Amino acid sequence: MAGAERSLLELLDGLKSRGIVCYVVLPAEGILEDELKKRLIPYSISPYRFWVMDENEKKEEVEDEISSQAIELARLLDSVKPDIIYTNTSVINVGALVARMLGKPHIWHIREFGEPSYKLILPIKERSKFVHENSECVIYNSKAVKEYYDGDKDKGIVIYNNISVDSFSSDDDIKKMGRVFKNKESYKLATIGSVSVGKNQEDIIFAVRDLVREGIDIELVIAGDEESVYAEKLRKIVSDNKLENNIRFLGYIHKPYRILSETDVLVVCSKNEAFGRTVVEGMLVGKPVIATRVGGIPEIITDGINGLLYVAGDHGELSEKLKFLFNNISKADLYAINGYEFAIKNFNDDKYSGKVIEVLSDLNDFTISGFNSLWANVWKLQKRDIDKRNDEIFSLTKSIQEKDKVILLQEKYLHDKEDIIQEKDKVIILQEKYLHDKEDIIQEKDILIKNKDVELAQHIKLVHGLFISTSWRVTRPFRFISTVLKRMSLLFIKTLFRLAKRVTPALIKKIIKRWFLLFIKKIKEKHEDSSCDGSTETGDTDNLPVIYNDNSLKSVYYISSVESGGTKKYIDDLLDTFATKDMNFVRIKSRDDLFFYEKYFKESDILLFQYLLYTDIEFEDIINIKKEKSLKLVVPVHDFYFFGEKKNEFYEFSPKVHTIYSKEVLSFSPLVFELLNLADIIIYPSNFVKNIFDSVYCFKTARLSGHIDNRNVNHAAISNEDAVSEKIINIGIINDAYPHKGGSYYPNLFRLYEYKGYKIFYHIFGHSKLDAPNVIFHGPYREDEIYSLLQENEIHGLVFLNEYAETYSYSLTKGINTRLPVLYSKIGAYTERMRDKTNSFPLGDIASIQTEACKMFDLIINNQCHAFGNSDMVLEKDIPNLYQELFLVDYDKMLDDKYHKNKKYYDYLFKIVEPYAIYFPQFHALKENNRTFYEGYHDMVNLQQAKKEDSSLETPIKNYLGYYNLKNDPSIIERQILLAKTHGFKGFGIYYYWFSHNSITGNDMLMKDVVDKFFEDNFDSFDVFFIYANESWSDNPAFNQYTNGCLITNKYSKEEIIKNFENLVPYFRHPNYKKIDNKPVFLIHHPHEMTDSEIRLFVSVGDEIVKSNGFSGLELIINEIKGGRHFGITNYSHHPDYKDTTTPVAVENGIRYIDYQKYVDDYFPNTPSRFRNIQTVFYNFDNTVRYFNHKNKQILVTKTKNNNIEYFKKFLISSLNTYKHRDKSQKIFLMNSWNEWGEQMALEPSSESGFRLLDAFCEVILDFAKEDNHKDTND
Repeated sequence: MAGAERSLLELLDGLKSRGIVCYVVLPAEGILEDELKKRLIPYSISPYRFWVMDENEKKEEVEDEISSQAIELARLLDSVKPDIIYTNTSVINVGALVARMLGKPHIWHIREFGEPSYKLILPIKERSKFVHENSECVIYNSKAVKEYYDGDKDKGIVIYNNISVDSFSSDDDIKKMGRVFKNKESYKLATIGSVSVGKNQEDIIFAVRDLVREGIDIELVIAGDEESVYAEKLRKIVSDNKLENNIRFLGYIHKPYRILSETDVLVVCSKNEAFGRTVVEGMLVGKPVIATRVGGIPEIITDGINGLLYVAGDHGELSEKLKFLFNNISKADLYAINGYEFAIKNFNDDKYSGKVIEVLSDLNDFTISGFNSLWANVWKLQKRDIDKRNDEIFSLTKSIQEKDKVILLQEKYLHDKEDIIQEKDKVIILQEKYLHDKEDIIQEKDILIKNKDVELAQHIKLVHGLFISTSWRVTRPFRFISTVLKRMSLLFIKTLFRLAKRVTPALIKKIIKRWFLLFIKKIKEKHEDSSCDGSTETGDTDNLPVIYNDNSLKSVYYISSVESGGTKKYIDDLLDTFATKDMNFVRIKSRDDLFFYEKYFKESDILLFQYLLYTDIEFEDIINIKKEKSLKLVVPVHDFYFFGEKKNEFYEFSPKVHTIYSKEVLSFSPLVFELLNLADIIIYPSNFVKNIFDSVYCFKTARLSGHIDNRNVNHAAISNEDAVSEKIINIGIINDAYPHKGGSYYPNLFRLYEYKGYKIFYHIFGHSKLDAPNVIFHGPYREDEIYSLLQENEIHGLVFLNEYAETYSYSLTKGINTRLPVLYSKIGAYTERMRDKTNSFPLGDIASIQTEACKMFDLIINNQCHAFGNSDMVLEKDIPNLYQELFLVDYDKMLDDKYHKNKKYYDYLFKIVEPYAIYFPQFHALKENNRTFYEGYHDMVNLQQAKKEDSSLETPIKNYLGYYNLKNDPSIIERQILLAKTHGFKGFGIYYYWFSHNSITGNDMLMKDVVDKFFEDNFDSFDVFFIYANESWSDNPAFNQYTNGCLITNKYSKEEIIKNFENLVPYFRHPNYKKIDNKPVFLIHHPHEMTDSEIRLFVSVGDEIVKSNGFSGLELIINEIKGGRHFGITNYSHHPDYKDTTTPVAVENGIRYIDYQKYVDDYFPNTPSRFRNIQTVFYNFDNTVRYFNHKNKQILVTKTKNNNIEYFKKFLISSLNTYKHRDKSQKIFLMNSWNEWGEQMALEPSSESGFRLLDAFCEVILDFAKEDNHKDTND
């Protein structure tokens, strides 16, 4: 039974015990009827419907039906002669109508919100008005429901339900059930309620998953009537996460006392709950309860007093609260005791039935109103004619039934015809697929023949060129030939003898041919050297692979015999990106090639292959070479050929490769398994591929990495700002529309040739045999022209349909890069690559293709397209970390090239705004930090240790920065400056640590060794200035362990200020120190540490000293936290300002969280000083690392949440827009920060995210510069 029905029974029991006679009208038979029989409460059954309607019903029809049922009920109850009509739920309005017909007072007991569980006829405002106008009293079961209905204070009253242990326990149930939980040692959890979307059991399942992964033994039971679709979804989640031993579904339990009595914690995960009956039941059994902060639940649970609350949908918060209870048994017991006392006191019969009796007694003076009198007369008139109407309805129904039979027979005939047509369609599709496969094979053979013809022509041209040369006829070349022949013959014979035991005759022929070509090449070179004018006609031998016998040179041998498709593009991208004079790439197409080059293999070399398609190379060959030579074996997975069952399936194309992943049981042959197990790196291009392989075996060397896929991206981004013109919508298909590429799906789409007056045209860029009047074929395209083709044809949206899952999809990358709306099949890598993309329309099945397409058309017609955003694009040079590790990217050259490419824009940018990144000069051991933390401490050491426990932490990018020490490695600062310059920074604002008293070492300036490195050389076009971090470490909670007189403090007497500036002046003199009008720029970070008089003294003394040293004064800037504008000094706004009381900071589980999106949307736009102050932008903040080995300081931990790259860009743009008309020091723009790794606030590239933040920053400022420059040019 539902909660409303159980509450009704408890009310009936209470009223009956107080002498009130009740008569119940039920709409149908069921459990409630059985309970009424047990209690000897009179009842009758008369059908009446809920106050709701289905999608296919009309409001007027439903209202007519309810009115008819009300008349029937009035007839029934007229004979009962009730004093009061009482309605038990908001989803039934028939009681109110009957009360008005009979002229009786009406009580309406509202126990639910109504939405979204029911589609009520009236919206809430109209429904609330109807309820109150047609009731003498409205009873609500919680304040939340009363507030929702905006009840009339004179009529509305809150009465909580009576809940007793007897209402949900019985001896019979307990005997039948036996023990609920199986494992005595586990933590036992229960959640009780209908298994439905509204009850949201996903939260507890995901929380259990997270806790089990942490090694906590948990047993969860889920009890309740099940919605089949949602329950199946939950079971799949349990299965996918291998939680069958931890989670059980019990189905419907009539009285759940036994479950509650055995559980340790009751969890309620509802998305909305009008009252929360299960919460009270858990309290009455003496169990701690964790529930969602929704509806009426907070009226029952006071968080941290008699239970715990969490935000619905945040399973991470739920798991943390569960851990808290597991680790704090005394707290759990306290919540249970407080909950029990609260439930006993507030949810008893006196406060339920007793209150209802008081309501009934107030209705003695009820009189019928004029409107209600009219209702009464209506029903009496209807009473006379009802029998006559029933007869007419019966006759009409009989006539309709006869016609329905005829319609059913016709429908059956049409259905049979449709089945026949579908069967024929299937035969046609299979025939087309067969013909297409044959065509593919022919095309592949044609390509091989053409390649052979080209090779032959080149050899003929070479030989012909040699023999027609005039210098070939002189005697000198013949003498050279004779000498070379003798030498080469001897070497040739030795080589053949050495290889004779292991090569085939075909290989011997190939070796002879290669030696002959090499011989000709030598002759050619000698001939060119001896020629008088150097002009000899020779063949082209550039295609011949050259092997350098140089141990210092790294070679990559790649096995590939495929000349088209994604396989070829993968190799082309490798070559375009990494093939340089320092790295030799050699192609291997056959077994003979493999054995020929084997003698050159070195340990430093790489042997790479995606599969062995169209080669004669055996798996044993690669296995043996790997064992003998120990070179690095790299296997980038492209398709699922490794799951082949027969030998030919590894070497020949078969459509089966596209579907093999869907087999219930997959396996590797012994040779394939041995090969993959030997591989140094297996590369999975998507999680989809990884999960397929992991389902068979989890290889230790497997890595997840997208492809390089970085060619011609600078042509991307198609403008879709203009509205659709000429009533035409153009949809693009930029991959081959073959059957296995979704070809069978497109005809259904092409039937949409017109929509809302717009004609729809479909443009296919690629191979296809599809045809329709509204389809335009453009044929295959070159990779470098697709974006211009889409632009020329005014494409408004793209479609990617696949019958079988893609492992990656290069064409989808192009689609994402266009930023156009995309309709795509929700399978394979498409799903994960399109996740969270705006303007995307996932297609779950073919039946919904037109529905989803129309949604995309609406978006296009309404001109509502919002670009994916550059964060989703594969930016030029954005090479995945794994490939950087494999092929050692030359970062310095890459960055230098990028800097010079963008320098002209930076020069213009710096006229408007000057970006500086805040720089932290620590990352080396300090005796002062050793005292506070531990010996050898600095943030990079902490980060290295914390990363082992938390893999989500960002760390400096490998092979370029790594876990660096700024004191020991001077090259790091040079690289940091190159990185910053390349991405549009004018310099660094370096934290300056000066103290007037240091009782640990006596040093007044800390981190001096690192700071001095910025002043040892002149860095071209790169400025620095100091940000005075003047907070006393002894007073800072982060450093307050100094005891026994150990102090690091700042005082601001005139003497101390003079000493400080005497230290600063040499730095000010350096050409790289930032000066404005010959005034050194100097920022004070903690002006709140100084009194007003101390600030004035600092300004006057500092200004005097710098003037005496040849400067024009001091350009002093202070943090706005002091509100220092009354000093006549420029201010800067430091973000994140989480100490400001208006900042969106919430405390969860003892940790302070900054909501990044609210910070950007609400906090920053409302800071009045944003147009006058220097601004600071940040992306992330998480100081967990700083206190990782300092558990007593965990209360200081602050983190951001809801931060993403799009909001980072939005924050940047909002801040930069305040810089349109600034001058001098106000042009400075701060980024927080360059390298605060201890606070995860680092712009530097990381191993986890690469250059993502720097690229986003660079993109925004370049757009800002180009836009402003464009305006100036137009002006």
